[in-house]
Amino acid sequence: MYRDDHYRVYVADMKNRKTFLLDSQKPNARVAKEDHGPVGKVIFEYVTEFLKEQGVDCRLDEWEFSIADFPQQFGIDDCGVFACLYMELWAGHLPVQYKNSWPKQQHVEEQRTRIAANLL
Repeated sequence: MYRDDHYRVYVADMKNRKTFLLDSQKPNARVAKEDHGPVGKVIFEYVTEFLKEQGVDCRLDEWEFSIADFPQQFGIDDCGVFACLYMELWAGHLPVQYKNSWPKQQHVEEQRTRIAANLL
């Protein structure tokens, strides 16, 4: 999701009935919960409707919400790279060389190039 010049990722963990915010500029819990309210509501309404069409009945807005503990960005314009890496990690598709070691800030340009190449 892109808001206020910043990318962040929301995840719905269907098995454990939890939702997570993955954010490279770690917000404090109060701010995240307030932001999660209106933004999460739109996202969760969409996902709930989609799941209902698939025959799955759930109310994501009633699930536990937490902020995932992931590495933070240091560069001012690296949030998109981190958002992509968060999604790859969450889905189990982080590049092999990073399975046991999260990419560091010095790897951001390398990751930016890799992501762009994958999109082309």
